[in-house]
Amino acid sequence: MSLDRKLARWESAGLIDGTTRARIRAFEQSERAPIALYALGVLGAATLALGILSVIAANWDGIPGTVKLAVDLLIGLGLAVATYIAVRRDAGWPAEVLITVFYGFTLASIALVGQVYQLTAEFRSVAPLATRILERLHGDDLVVHEGPLENGAGLTFYTGRQVYVVDGQRGDLHFGSRFPEAQGLFWGGEEFARLWQGRHRIFFVTDRPADESVLRLITPQTRHLIGHEGRRWLFTNRPE
Repeated sequence: MSLDRKLARWESAGLIDGTTRARIRAFEQSERAPIALYALGVLGAATLALGILSVIAANWDGIPGTVKLAVDLLIGLGLAVATYIAVRRDAGWPAEVLITVFYGFTLASIALVGQVYQLTAEFRSVAPLATRILERLHGDDLVVHEGPLENGAGLTFYTGRQVYVVDGQRGDLHFGSRFPEAQGLFWGGEEFARLWQGRHRIFFVTDRPADESVLRLITPQTRHLIGHEGRRWLFTNRPE
């Protein structure tokens, strides 16, 4: 039933008089949401967002994950502040548009964070290098990791081998490295250089550039790069 019909019934029933009817009608008219403006506002905001997203999508792979997250955070803060101010000022339909856009942006941000960290996890994974090791691994070969093993613990899972550690007693393994059963598993730079020239084939995984790695202690001619994935390199002491 329309507002006018209701007001007419109330007036005829003696519940309100003509003046009250006019005041109620004026109040309800002032509170009525401008549907057309609201729809146009949402449509305009969505069109603008779609244009921006199209430009970003065209260059998506070239944008670092940290930049994506930083820009997302700045836009989110801007939208949050604008929405808060509009709501506090009772801005009407502009506030409703901002709330709708902010809700949509929040959902998109959740998806972005999930994607960035999924890609980062793939970037940090040792699985690709472990696959290269398994293709070449034989009975008495050694698998060696430079630095704290928690940064590449997947090597033990993927290769099924005991992993030796160079310069990795700092960090999570510091306490355990002092146990008797850990003897021989943690190498210093000099021991690594000596074993590199020994009879065992060594597969050496590092996330450090050669000039910052224990590789600097051995001659370049005896280190052979057989893999590079993400921020890790895989070397061996035997030519392919």
